[in-house]
Amino acid sequence: KIASDIEQLTATEDAATGINPPCSEMHKAADDTRNGTTWDKCDDNGLFASTCRHDVPLMLINIYKTGEKLYYPISILRNFLADFPNHKVGVLYDIGCHLEAHITKRNLLSDRISDLRFGTSVFHSYVHEWSCQ
Repeated sequence: KIASDIEQLTATEDAATGINPPCSEMHKAADDTRNGTTWDKCDDNGLFASTCRHDVPLMLINIYKTGEKLYYPISILRNFLADFPNHKVGVLYDIGCHLEAHITKRNLLSDRISDLRFGTSVFHSYVHEWSCQ
């Protein structure tokens, strides 16, 4: 299911310029500048996970030949929202403000965006603006 999220990201790349929270430049995860040669000898680079508020794992995604990309959390959110169509969802992510701007400017998850609330944990607050909290 993640392939459709990757394709949608690529298709909307040109339209998605100019709306970034001021803290976006401060994050390695938000601005992964490593190139393809970095990943040449690596197939599996890690896991991207989601948990509920009780720290129960909900979904794990294998990070394959890339760094941390925004289509991983979008894919998790899309699957989660499909499984729970009548629920509001709080998203606590180290670059939640960047993810929210990314989803908004690309008009992703548009039918459920009003059901999502984004935040950033206190452990990452030192590189964020107050509005990110």
